[in-house]
Amino acid sequence: MQKEIATAEENVRSLEDRILERMEEAESLGRELKTAEAALKAQQDEITRERKRLDDEAAALQSRTAETTTARSEMARQLSPDALHLFEHVSRQRKGLAVAEARDGICTVCHVRLRPQVFNEVRRNDALIQCDSCLRILYFVPTAAPNAGTPHPS
Repeated sequence: MQKEIATAEENVRSLEDRILERMEEAESLGRELKTAEAALKAQQDEITRERKRLDDEAAALQSRTAETTTARSEMARQLSPDALHLFEHVSRQRKGLAVAEARDGICTVCHVRLRPQVFNEVRRNDALIQCDSCLRILYFVPTAAPNAGTPHPS
């Protein structure tokens, strides 16, 4: 009988130890859960902020696209049909970049030296001239003449 009581007490102690282990494990898991929930909340807040920022950026880009489309339509109306056709053709062929500045006798996009006659025609601005190399429409921006009152560098 004593042996049965001792065995039963040993079983009770073993069960109590397992219960304590499970309770400690439950407390540990509870702390981990709270930490994970806090991290999740922080990530959700960050996602909400990022989504709002992206929505604002998308709205700004849509507004800018509408403005740019309107401005392009206005400019297209001012061009001759031939000039518009040439611009659109070159734009399609050159991934949207149809014009290039001619500076110091060089096409600034393909960096090829222009023939002197071509560069002079571009400078005159009488007609649409294309680069012989990349076929983009060339334009010339005259440099500002120095003021008469400012001394020239020597």
